[in-house]
Amino acid sequence: MTNPISQPTSAPSVPTIIIVAGTAGTGKSTIGAALAELMGTPFIEGDGLHPPTNIQKMANGIPLDDEDRWGWLRELAEHARRITLERQGPVVVTCSALKKKYRDFLREVCGEVRLDFLVLHASQEEVLERVARRKNHYMGPEMVASQFRDLELPSAEEPDCALIRSTEGSPGDTLNTALRKLQDLANPSTPAGSAYDQQ
Repeated sequence: MTNPISQPTSAPSVPTIIIVAGTAGTGKSTIGAALAELMGTPFIEGDGLHPPTNIQKMANGIPLDDEDRWGWLRELAEHARRITLERQGPVVVTCSALKKKYRDFLREVCGEVRLDFLVLHASQEEVLERVARRKNHYMGPEMVASQFRDLELPSAEEPDCALIRSTEGSPGDTLNTALRKLQDLANPSTPAGSAYDQQ
């Protein structure tokens, strides 16, 4: 991170799961880990909860389908819910959450726990450039293409979601934007639609 963080870093005082979502190559892990560190909250790397069968499929360049993802999404949601309820405070989670029905499923499993989705997005070309620079990573061009085929960016019908364009500015700029979006999501007086600005 190169830019200083200008936003307050106090965490919500209620059980909240902050889900940093988006396709591969949008910076979920980088932003999620930095956000958790700044807020003093636990961080869960969602990819670490995939079952071995999913990991093997992805390692072989085979995109995951809905049936592959349901069990993983439930495990992730239940794990995050347990932690946030135990500590009565927030937890930051990375999860692609590509489709609206996946986000709806996470909401259903988490029950009374508040969810805030920070959806990082970039063009397919930008993502391909990023993942090409990664070494020893399974995410090839076809895997990226499959994620973009599945991707359903949230609309104003999902008021707990905020869109963040992750390829404009430095990671510090993106982190500042994420903090501001969290404040927007938590503030009921925020004008409708402002959480959906790209930056």
